[in-house]
Amino acid sequence: MGTKFTTLGAALLFFISLIITVLSPLTVNASFISNNLMDDGVFEHTASMDTNAIDGFLNTFSASCISSNHGFSAPDPTGYSPSTGFTYGNNVTAGRIIYDAAATYGINPQVILATLQKEQSLVTGGSGCSTLAYAAAAGYGCPDGGITYSYTGINLYSLNGIPVNAVSGTCVNTAAKTGFSQQVIRAAWLLRFGEQRSKGNTGWNVQLSNIPQPGDSWNNSDDPSSCYGGPMTQGTFRRCSSDVSLVAYDGYITIDGVSTHMDTGATAALYWYTPHFSGNQNFVNIFENWFGATRGGYCISPAEAAQTTTEFNNRSPKSASADFIIETGSGSGCVESHVWNSGFTSWQAHIASNLPSINPADTQMLFGNLDGNGIDYPVLFGLQNTGSGKIESHVWSHDLKTWLAHAASNQQTVNPTDCKILMADLGGTGKDQVILACLRNTSSGMIELHQWNPGMQTWAWHAITNMPAVDPTQATVTAGDIDGSGRDSLVLVAYNHTGSGKIEFHVWNPGLWSWKAHIATNMPEVDQANANVQFADIDGSGVDEAILVAYNHTGSGKIEFHVWNPGYQSWQAHISSNQPTP
Repeated sequence: MGTKFTTLGAALLFFISLIITVLSPLTVNASFISNNLMDDGVFEHTASMDTNAIDGFLNTFSASCISSNHGFSAPDPTGYSPSTGFTYGNNVTAGRIIYDAAATYGINPQVILATLQKEQSLVTGGSGCSTLAYAAAAGYGCPDGGITYSYTGINLYSLNGIPVNAVSGTCVNTAAKTGFSQQVIRAAWLLRFGEQRSKGNTGWNVQLSNIPQPGDSWNNSDDPSSCYGGPMTQGTFRRCSSDVSLVAYDGYITIDGVSTHMDTGATAALYWYTPHFSGNQNFVNIFENWFGATRGGYCISPAEAAQTTTEFNNRSPKSASADFIIETGSGSGCVESHVWNSGFTSWQAHIASNLPSINPADTQMLFGNLDGNGIDYPVLFGLQNTGSGKIESHVWSHDLKTWLAHAASNQQTVNPTDCKILMADLGGTGKDQVILACLRNTSSGMIELHQWNPGMQTWAWHAITNMPAVDPTQATVTAGDIDGSGRDSLVLVAYNHTGSGKIEFHVWNPGLWSWKAHIATNMPEVDQANANVQFADIDGSGVDEAILVAYNHTGSGKIEFHVWNPGYQSWQAHISSNQPTP
């Protein structure tokens, strides 16, 4: 739906996302730097995912061993004290367990997810879902040496409500450490303990009541008396609280025969957990492929991508903003968002996202209101070269720093030169639907549209239109509320090789078997490499205006916005921004 503005210049916010890369979304060449595996800020980012986001993420993997779709549950960690050790409650989802463990000990739940995948592949299920894998889920308490153990009478986990209480031949060296929840809570504690102690914080311990869940009680008052034997970062510290004097540490340890500096506490903790390069490189690969950079503000910087694509994305009425996206090479090598102030002559904000690299040729970045709450979220769609082999959606938080949801759809990947994603409210429900629009190389020989149900696992409808397939360099399909009905219409925008020699709008009736209107505008044909058309309500009329966004070969040498009046025969406004053309 179009954004509602009271005046042309009121509250106009536009995003430029500058994207560098040659790789597929969330399948990147992870940036392994042996002396800096992860920034402490990333390591401690407990708010990166909540319980629902974790469970949703796990459900994107059809073979996941610990997804709710798989019927997995395990006891929820509810507390700790020096006298009782760890305590557990009723069985809950893996997302709840991971979130509670991360929130208790102040680490990023994504660190736990990457650790579970590194150790036993439980997230994807790539190595199967054996009892041995669950019992040693995080590799905690599994010393080298090959000794195995057997235990009974332990709540290891349940599948579809059927408990598993025994394991034979596990590497875990005590019964109390054996089982999914037992592994996760201890791994969370050990990783944060190591990160803090490596920086000389001998007094670190957790004291919490009714957090993260009502009734929880955490008393780690015995931690300060525990002497730390892991790597130290550079500085003058006490290793143990009982140390009489401070000791100067140079921050170096030997890993696989190589002297390696501990740049961060997180790096020290990860090496303490897994004292080898290979295991930690695997961890970094997994984390960055799923969640983005392990180092805040750092992204991979290959040569700038040659392609430039744009998208002007409508925002919901409540957000009072619209979004303009340009994909090209960025200075940081990250996906970047650059927000204009009203008038487009100065910047409100520059944001480097959490995503190291994507290929603009394989992806689309759009904004949409997926849950009807009046708020649009940025969504990255992978159309080809995805890790799952399916079309994928990855929903960002507004600051582009964390992921809210990931979904591998029911649809195999497609050629982005043939098909595109639309987000539009065709039913007037206040929610944007996700639509796959295929312009050519369809089985019917016509333009086809396919709308997903929420979650992108099933189809709501398929439509073979009345329009023969077209060359996407000459025409495309877009959407806008062009009549003020409260619902979006689908529009075929013809840019060149038109009968009139002008840009043309062809508006479908509902059902897509007949035309509501054919309009030849006042604008001569253009090359889509230089300009495109988007719809947004920029004057508060309740009707989306058509906007020609010119981003190459403009008269001003700047990115320009040209707004049509109703009827598309004259111009309402011409705006030259402060941003030079690529």
